[in-house]
Amino acid sequence: RLKLYYYSELCKQYPNLKAPSNLDSIGISEFLKDLEKRQLSVDLLKKLCKDFGWNYQKMLVRQIKIVLNLQQLDFEIKTDQFGKEEVIVRTSVEQIKKLCMRYLTEITDMTMLAAELEKYFIDIANVYFYELYLVVIELIEYAKDLSSYYLLYRTILFFLKLNLTFKRRSLSTEEYDDWTKHHAGLSEASVLPVISNYRLPFKLIIQSKPENIIGKDLNVETFELYYPLIRIHADPTNINERVEICSL
Repeated sequence: RLKLYYYSELCKQYPNLKAPSNLDSIGISEFLKDLEKRQLSVDLLKKLCKDFGWNYQKMLVRQIKIVLNLQQLDFEIKTDQFGKEEVIVRTSVEQIKKLCMRYLTEITDMTMLAAELEKYFIDIANVYFYELYLVVIELIEYAKDLSSYYLLYRTILFFLKLNLTFKRRSLSTEEYDDWTKHHAGLSEASVLPVISNYRLPFKLIIQSKPENIIGKDLNVETFELYYPLIRIHADPTNINERVEICSL
């Protein structure tokens, strides 16, 4: 009965969900594993945790990660009368964060929330999705005070988001190799996403010298734009100075 009840509740959230012909033969543990992977309402999550002994705080954090995983970077490319291209990003930090709030406000275990989000931050696959990185930083800040490193990351992300909107001259070999390495076995592994023509890979910017990534993009016109990114690596031990430089 519980399985049938929760399946009917799931259908309310996913109207296009088709009932499996073998629902009766599916074990409850298998059915619950499928439920754990889906985005669920807070009310349904509470019922599941009560009936099956799930850790409510742990499941809330999992739901936030499911929401984050579902996000796609929505953008368009505009071309002016001179043929100059510019990327216009529609996805916003506020939109994504709003989707997480229904779960976030229920969480009381801030230590677990911060730890799980910090691991998630490291593993974000789309290194051009600045908005997703910024959302995760905001969620970490909700759980605890940000370290100097996260303050630096946020400053760099804001800089990249606001300043890198026009088409790049070329992409580095290191950039391509890094993408292929982290997407091995996936269909998108062999081709960099379209957005890479306009944005720099955030993870490579903080892990290596920016000039290795933007070398081919540097010229007299763009040097002033990229200068703050180069300077943040001048003294890697002085985090506060690096934040200040990138804010200029």
